[in-house]
Amino acid sequence: FDTHPGMLLKRDDFVATAVNWAPKPENIQKIASDLRIGLDSVLFLDDSPHERTAMRRMCPDVIVPELPADPAERPSWLRSLPHTWPLRVTEEDANRTAFYAAEVKARELRASVASYDDYLAGLEQKLTIAPLTPQTLPRVAQLHLRTNQFNLTTERFGEAELSQFLNHAGRLAVTGTVTDRFGDHGLVIAATLECGGPLATIRSFIMSCRVIGREVERAFLGDLLEILRSRGIRQVTGIFKPTAMNAVSSKLYSDSGFTYEETVCGAERWGYSMIEGCTLPASRVLQISRSNSW
Repeated sequence: FDTHPGMLLKRDDFVATAVNWAPKPENIQKIASDLRIGLDSVLFLDDSPHERTAMRRMCPDVIVPELPADPAERPSWLRSLPHTWPLRVTEEDANRTAFYAAEVKARELRASVASYDDYLAGLEQKLTIAPLTPQTLPRVAQLHLRTNQFNLTTERFGEAELSQFLNHAGRLAVTGTVTDRFGDHGLVIAATLECGGPLATIRSFIMSCRVIGREVERAFLGDLLEILRSRGIRQVTGIFKPTAMNAVSSKLYSDSGFTYEETVCGAERWGYSMIEGCTLPASRVLQISRSNSW
């Protein structure tokens, strides 16, 4: 990487590496865990059919395409590989390498402090709340379509569905961007709601895996409830639909003061009454502000 004149890729082009003699499926699992992404988001390329077979057997969720046997055919094959074609390149996509690099630095901080509370305080996180706009619509749609872990209802809203939450009296969509001392994480959290009179229902609540475990969801939910209260909402219903992948988000409502009401068709319903003087969910490790769009 440092001295070979024909090496186009540099060290900074990689956010995670595993250069060792361990089995490749184990390395892929560790890298995915470090980056907090699901194995179904990993594409594995290898010129050995034995390595490809091992990956398919040990990590069946990983995408393992067959490479052409002739190396001369591989460049054109790679350019035509549909798994690498984004429907649309968002600002977050363009900055994704920097986002992951910031996450690596955050993990280094975690390893150097005595407690997890010290780690969270040392991140110096800032959360900016904003309404959904035409400019952020593609990114919020991307979150809805691709997020599996911190996704409370698995509503797969695309841009067409989300556009119905723009400037609609009975609907609301809210987004959050996060920065910390190591960099900008971009738009990483969003929620959609339907409102009627004093009642509101949270239709979707999603967050990027990059910021799981940082209390971002609690701070976001608290400010979301404050926005609803300022609009005359007095009762909020949150929905949680358990899946094989979203257990990490299962305690959001119970840990935030919501009361379990019932389970209907596999979906849990949680209620929150904003009585006078109630204490909304909050985090002591995030500084919250709202954009000028409100």
